Amino acid sequence: MSGKPGGRACPASSPQVFVAANVLAVPIELPVKSVAELVAFARAQPGKLSYAQPVWARRSR
Repeated sequence: MSGKPGGRACPASSPQVFVAANVLAVPIELPVKSVAELVAFARAQPGKLSYAQPVWARRSR
């Protein structure tokens, strides 16, 4: 059985597929209940929120 879902083999000529998950974590203390409220909160208080993003490294072949 292959590592593909359902046990189907992947043909050698298949293109590489990129899969990623997006996560938005907000502290419970922040007075927001939606993404729209979070954006409004951030715009009203520039420089007071911080964020992080993934760093994607290229693999050399």
